[in-house]
Amino acid sequence: MHGALGDVYEQALSFKLLKEKYANDQLIAFFSCADRLEAFKHYNLDMFDEIHLWDKIPDCNIDRFDQFQINDGELRVDILAHLSSDELRKFDFEKAWLPWSVIRTNNYAHNPVRLVLSDVGLTHYAHLLALYGLTEENITQSVGYLWRYRAAGGAIKPYGQASKKDILKTKSDLFKCLTEEYGLHVIVAGMNYQPARNSELSQERNSSGVLDGEINAKFTGDKLAIPDTNVTYLQGLGYAAELEIIARTRFQLLMPSGFSEPIWMMNGAKTLLVDPPPIYLLKLIKNRMPLFDNVQLRSFLYNCNNCHSSTRVLSELKKRQLL
Repeated sequence: MHGALGDVYEQALSFKLLKEKYANDQLIAFFSCADRLEAFKHYNLDMFDEIHLWDKIPDCNIDRFDQFQINDGELRVDILAHLSSDELRKFDFEKAWLPWSVIRTNNYAHNPVRLVLSDVGLTHYAHLLALYGLTEENITQSVGYLWRYRAAGGAIKPYGQASKKDILKTKSDLFKCLTEEYGLHVIVAGMNYQPARNSELSQERNSSGVLDGEINAKFTGDKLAIPDTNVTYLQGLGYAAELEIIARTRFQLLMPSGFSEPIWMMNGAKTLLVDPPPIYLLKLIKNRMPLFDNVQLRSFLYNCNNCHSSTRVLSELKKRQLL
C-alpha cells in the first residue's frame, strides 16, 4: 500500500471489492511508510488478515505478491530495491495492475462502497467535530466543498485549467447564493492555509498520519468571499475524519482529487464535480472510469466545463433534486 493518501484508499478499497477472490487465501497488507499505516488505522481494514509495515516482509511467509502500480518509481526505490532476490521473484513485474481496473467493475449506483471508520477513526472524527464546533445536525445542513487547484508537476497536469481568480469568483458567487438564499452552511477542505496556525496544529496532524508537506502542497491560503460565520475551513487534521465530514454534508461540490473520488464512490447521487482540468476528464475516459457519472452523456457535458458558473451549478443541483 503506497503513494498519496487517495492512492492508498483506492488500493485498499480494491481489495475490499476483491475479497471474494481471496476467500481461500490469507491476505496480508504491507504499508510503505509509517504515516500511511497510521492514517489507515482510522479505517476498518478487515479485508486483510494481517497488516504490517513493509520491513516485516522478510518475517512473513509469502507465497506471492499481488501488487498495485508495480512500476511506480518511489515504490521501486523505497521498497523493492531493499528486498532480497527470493522475495522479488514473488512479484509479477510484467503486469501493470492498477486499482482502476478493479474500481471500474463496480456499479456504484446500485452498490456504493466505502471504507468505514474504525473505532480509532470514530474517536478522531468526534474529536474533530468538537474542535471545529460542528455537530451531526449542522453537517447535514451544510454543503461540502473541496478545493484542489492543480499546479505544474502534479499527476494531473493543469493544461486548460481555468484561472484561480475565475474559479474563486464563480465559487464565491455560488456559495453566497447557497448561504443567503438556501440557508446552508459551507464546510471547505483545502483552503484558508495559515502558516502560524498550521504550525500549532502540526503535532495533531502528524499523529493522524498526515504530513505537513502534504498540507503545504494541497492547501491554499485563499478563502471564499463570503462571511466567515457562514463557512468552516477544515485544516487537514486527518484524511479519514475530514473526508467523512465532507461526505456527510447535504451534498458535495468537489474539484477532482484522491479526496473527492472516494466521496463520489460512496455518495454519487449527491456529489458534483466542479472546475476539472481537461486532463482529468481525459484520464477518466482513457481508463474507462465511471467516476462522477462521466460515462453518461449529460453528466459528461456538464463535467466538460472547466469553470462552472453559479447558475450552471444551481441548475444541476435542482435537476438532481438536491435543492
